[in-house]
Amino acid sequence: MAEGSTHIINGRYELVHKAADGGMGELYYARDLKLNGIARALKMLKHIEGAQEQWIAQEAYLLTRLQHRCLPSIYDFSASDDGSSHPFLVMDWIDGISLAQLLQQGTKPLALSYIYYIAQEVLEALCYLHAQHPVIVHRDIKPSNIMLGKDGSVKLIDFGISKQLGQGNAATFRFGTRGYSAPEQLLGQATDERSDIYSFGATLLTMLGVNSAQLLDSSNPQRELRRRLAAVPKGLAQLIFDCLQPLPQHRPQRAAELLEKLGGLALAHENSGLSAVKANVREAKFVGRRIAVIGAHAGAGATLLALALAQLYHGEAASFAYIEHRSSGGELGGFHLQPASMSDFENASQALEEDRLLKQAGAGCYYLANPLSELSEQERMKQTCELASLLALQQDVLVDYSSHWKAQQIEQMVEHADLILLVNSPWLMKQEPQAKQLLKLLLQQASGRQLPIIWISNRDQPFHARHAWHKLSGQLAHLKIPELSSKKVLNALWTDNSFPPYASLTVEIGKYLMPLMKKLIRLQ
Repeated sequence: MAEGSTHIINGRYELVHKAADGGMGELYYARDLKLNGIARALKMLKHIEGAQEQWIAQEAYLLTRLQHRCLPSIYDFSASDDGSSHPFLVMDWIDGISLAQLLQQGTKPLALSYIYYIAQEVLEALCYLHAQHPVIVHRDIKPSNIMLGKDGSVKLIDFGISKQLGQGNAATFRFGTRGYSAPEQLLGQATDERSDIYSFGATLLTMLGVNSAQLLDSSNPQRELRRRLAAVPKGLAQLIFDCLQPLPQHRPQRAAELLEKLGGLALAHENSGLSAVKANVREAKFVGRRIAVIGAHAGAGATLLALALAQLYHGEAASFAYIEHRSSGGELGGFHLQPASMSDFENASQALEEDRLLKQAGAGCYYLANPLSELSEQERMKQTCELASLLALQQDVLVDYSSHWKAQQIEQMVEHADLILLVNSPWLMKQEPQAKQLLKLLLQQASGRQLPIIWISNRDQPFHARHAWHKLSGQLAHLKIPELSSKKVLNALWTDNSFPPYASLTVEIGKYLMPLMKKLIRLQ
């Protein structure tokens, strides 16, 4: 259809514009001229003949008899009268966006309550399809085939490769999407309801911010899946792990079984305000904030400040997570990785094999960099960002980057942060011209994304150029933390073996962070 032209199919459907391209055809936004121009979705199928034509006709007939709130209604199936004889389907036009589009809009994780809501609606659709006689298997469940209406509705679309299970259950055609389709489907083997359950699990994993296709490239996909799910609520993590089992007999056998389990998890989730979430589909919020604590230069004191803020969360009995990011080695993990304290770590016997050491203290979870990890700098940064997004499903996350970041990693850091606490001190700032250039790039990236920054002037004290140093923050809101006595610092470094570390110092620093903490708690 030429741009700007009007094209009417069969004297009834006016094609307004192309909405999407798919493997089975093109989707148009159309108006039904016989029904006062009501909006419709018209799917023009690719040229087919023979057995495929008969298959598509049967598929269309099948769809016209399905009636469920989580499935689009099919109003017409015919062949175009424009000379091409292409068959087309006429369906509900869903005013909204796909789940894939929502996930591509940003790097913020969706609220866990919203994830539960979408997942339950998709399972409702699957329960309905799998209850048909014969059973209907969708075979193409993925984020781009899940539509989110502005009215809060969720619809499972594109039955282009769905299959009725009759007396034989071998697939007529081999279709699918790597990362979402079950192994048996990609191999051209028989598919059934359990194939949809695998695809559902992969879609749920994607909603949590984990690339399901990348798992297939791992030397040990199941171990990698366990690692990726470590920060996910245990019940949900186990459900996803079960869905993604390579062999169908090891997965949950029925969608109804999954729906019951997921419903229980949703009820147990303290923030499952589904009615509020449904009203704001395009503005689905995450629960926690990813607070990046960044040192403007080495020795700025970002780690002590992050630990002090963690202690304030602990004092408020507010749930939080602390992530220690290091480009190599590990400061806090190494300092406390002693035989006497190993029993405090979860899975202590495996601690040396993991990239992070998990230690709990009060309401907080501390994810410490393992000094023995062999991950590259880029892999460490990627893991940190992914972990922060997963943990933010449930609480605020403090990410201690310190000065362990480079120019090529700034964009990634900024994309995966909701607030930056930028820490500097007068001692080293003037001596590091490279730090100034990096700082300029960081501020530019943050400004471009309208990311809030709070500048924290650490180790503050009277000196001749103090005013010039403070001016570095420009118009950014900032806090001042005075220089601590060297005796107190040395005592903490050499004698403090508690966890969280450096408690005597962080308590002192925390006094100056109370205005910030009150603001963070108020915004929760």
